[in-house]
Amino acid sequence: MISYERGILGQEMLDRIACLYGVPTASWGAVEGGYRNTSYSFVTIDGRKLNFILYKREPGSAMLVQRTNELGQYIRERGLPVRAPVDDRILRVGHRYGSLYAYLPGTTIPWEAYTMKHIKLLGFALARFHAAAECFTGSLPDVEDVYADIHQCMR
Repeated sequence: MISYERGILGQEMLDRIACLYGVPTASWGAVEGGYRNTSYSFVTIDGRKLNFILYKREPGSAMLVQRTNELGQYIRERGLPVRAPVDDRILRVGHRYGSLYAYLPGTTIPWEAYTMKHIKLLGFALARFHAAAECFTGSLPDVEDVYADIHQCMR
């Protein structure tokens, strides 16, 4: 386990994490936070763009990261540009878990800015994703169980 103080990881800690993955860094990009994670993009000394994602602390998060990584790798192997790990190891950083991915460029569109074209493209992308995942044999939970757990936590 790597220990750190609450909040954003510092440069020294990020360099330690990159070293554990065996990928020396040339430079770190901006930190991007989301609802479920914090993303730390960087460029390696050999020019690869990578992204260390530190996930939100919640019950079962290590298992969720592992399952998501397995599915992402499966979909990536079928030619879709999705987040997939570049290393199978999941690090425990304090009470949270993180994993290393190839960097996927892009931006998030605010809900208010969605047009019909965006929604149709999203549907097209999801259809391709589901077609690629059709024969995935990994372990995935029943979606009803997942949302029942979320509902219970909210209550």
